[in-house]
Amino acid sequence: DSDELANLTDMLIASYTSILRLVGVPDASDPEVKELIFERSRYTYNDALDEFKENYSQNIRDVFLANQPEESEESDDKITESPSIF
Repeated sequence: DSDELANLTDMLIASYTSILRLVGVPDASDPEVKELIFERSRYTYNDALDEFKENYSQNIRDVFLANQPEESEESDDKITESPSIF
């Protein structure tokens, strides 16, 4: 059914956009990101999207943290050189 296919496509596109934004990555090349996209789509399809973030909060947090740029030594030096407010 073309309507069902269009609906599924819309769910996947919305999930793709939402997950990339949520975990802070530019694409879905990471298998864990792909899994989150499909799982969010599955929750959307089953009208349970409100449960997705709660059920996958640890996975979302792990992927988000794994994709954050590490602090450079230069930025650490700037923090150390800052005058104390106490």
